[in-house]
Amino acid sequence: MAALSDGDTIVVAGATGGVGQLVTQRLAQLGRFKVRALSRSPERASGPGGPLEALAAQGVEVARGDVRDPSSLPSALADASAVVVCTGTTAFPTGKWKGGNTPKAIDEEGTRAVVEQLRKQGGLKKFALPTSIGVRRPGQLPFSILNLFGVLDAKKSGEEAVMSASKECGYDYVIVRPGRLIGGPYTNPDVATLLKIEGGDKQRVEIAPGDQMAGDCLRVSVAEAIVQALLCPALDGVSIDFSIINSKGDPPTDADWGEAMTKLETHFRAAGQTQVA
Repeated sequence: MAALSDGDTIVVAGATGGVGQLVTQRLAQLGRFKVRALSRSPERASGPGGPLEALAAQGVEVARGDVRDPSSLPSALADASAVVVCTGTTAFPTGKWKGGNTPKAIDEEGTRAVVEQLRKQGGLKKFALPTSIGVRRPGQLPFSILNLFGVLDAKKSGEEAVMSASKECGYDYVIVRPGRLIGGPYTNPDVATLLKIEGGDKQRVEIAPGDQMAGDCLRVSVAEAIVQALLCPALDGVSIDFSIINSKGDPPTDADWGEAMTKLETHFRAAGQTQVA
């Protein structure tokens, strides 16, 4: 598949969430693309005090898009060259589940609705989806506890929808499986949020193909990994899925990110996860 070009439209679904905000911000900083941030309530999100207020002022388009409402997706995803789906909910029942915002509705059915709309409209080059470590290990501790209400099963189903449609639709996919999310922006009522857990001296990024490792991962590291993978020239025509955590050490440099992406390209090209030219 062709590389992203200057002026292409990149759509971020779930742009008001922690990772979604950071991805949107990072893409806007590049100044190369038309960035569209999706929200169920765009006026509130981009208005005074809203999570996307500053980005809207910088020219990011804030539009309505709800993965639970397929009728909202044709306009939300129109002309998209790349889509980043950062939607999600809590693994365990909380107030976030109000109104049917369960893992099945968001991570499975919502992701499948996005894929189906993109299948209809065509033209997509890249699809990025952050999920979670453990999606391929739901029976192992500690992931069996995390999956008590089916969050890993739902995320796996969403992954499979993205993967299975990639050849037919002609897009490259980037599936990122982070460890427990820590660091701001804090948008979910989990332990990391309640305790405001930051990375401290654990700024080093570790990346491995597939579903491996366990640990915590800074939201900013997830967002940067997504952007790096979308824009790495070596990954054009290659689909990748990888795990990411943070460990003790310094944050990665641009050279470190480039080396990590090149290693993924080598691994997945050898595995045959490529689009036919």
